[in-house]
Amino acid sequence: RNAPGHVAIVGGGFLGLELATLLKNRGQRVTVLAPGGPLGGHLEASMVDRLDEILARFGISVRRERAVSVKRPGLGPRIMVKTDRLELVGAHMVIFAAGIDPVAGLGGTSIRRTAAGTYAVDASMRTSARNVFACGDCVSVPSLPDGRSRWLPLSPVAFRGARIAGYNAARRGRAPTRSLPPPAGSYTARVADVEVACVGLTVDAARQAGFAADHAEIRSVTASSLHEHSRPVFVDLVFDRPAGRLLGAQIIGAQGAALRIDVVAAVMAQGGTVTDLYEVDFAYAPPVAPSFDPLMVAAREAQKQLGRR
Repeated sequence: RNAPGHVAIVGGGFLGLELATLLKNRGQRVTVLAPGGPLGGHLEASMVDRLDEILARFGISVRRERAVSVKRPGLGPRIMVKTDRLELVGAHMVIFAAGIDPVAGLGGTSIRRTAAGTYAVDASMRTSARNVFACGDCVSVPSLPDGRSRWLPLSPVAFRGARIAGYNAARRGRAPTRSLPPPAGSYTARVADVEVACVGLTVDAARQAGFAADHAEIRSVTASSLHEHSRPVFVDLVFDRPAGRLLGAQIIGAQGAALRIDVVAAVMAQGGTVTDLYEVDFAYAPPVAPSFDPLMVAAREAQKQLGRR
C-alpha cells in the first residue's frame, strides 16, 4: 500500500539483490547501484555478467556506479542519488545495503585485530588476550582452503564458533580444547528467478593468496535435458595447479541448483581435488538431476585444463 514507484538500492551484494527481487515482485521499479556488478566480490567476472543479464531480463536494472551523495532537491517525493560518474538517479526511496562493518571495540587495544577490523582468533576461538575467547561476526577465523584467517560473517560460522568458544571458555582442569573445523565460506541466495551460490575463493582471490589458480566454467542443466522442468545452470570451479586441488566454486541456476555448492564444500573440507569431485557418486533421476551432474561436467572440464584424460 502506497509503495514507492522507483527504488534505488545502494549495494549489489546478497542482501541488496534479495531486496531488489522482493521489491520487483511487489511491482516496484528497481535500480541497483553496484560498482563491481551484482555480487562482484563473490563471483568470477563472467558469472557477474551472466547474473547481470538475468537481472535485466527480470526487470532489475544494475548500474555499475558508486553512489557518492543522496539529497532531496525539493519538497516532492523524489530523491536524487549522485554517482561517481556524475550521473543523477531519481528515486522515491533509497535503501542502503552496501555491507556491514565488524564491531570489535569491546576489547579496547589489548586484543589483536586483523586488517578487516575483526578480532583475530585461532581455531579454538581464543584471542590474543589470555583466557579471552570471541565469536560471531566480529571475528576472523582460520578457513579453507589454506588456513588463513578470513572474515566470514555467516550464521553457520557464528553459531558453530559460539559453541566452540563457550566450551573452551568454560572447560576445567585438563579437559582438551575443541577446535572449529575451518569453514569454506558458503553463501547462497535467491536472486531474480535463479539461485546463486558460492564457496571458497575466486580465481583472483586465490592468486592473491599465492595459489597457481585457474578456473573452469561450464553450462549444463538442472535435470535431464528431455524433461520439461530442465533449466540451465552455470558452474565455475576454481582449482590449483598442478594438483587440481579445489579452491572454490560458484553456481547460478534454477531451483535446486544452489545446494550443489554443499558438495563442493564437503570435498574442499577433505582437501579434495577436481578428480575427487568428478568421482562423486551423484544421484540421477530425469526430473531431478541429469545423468551427468553439472558438478561432474565442470570437474571434467577442469581435468581437461589440467591435461588429464
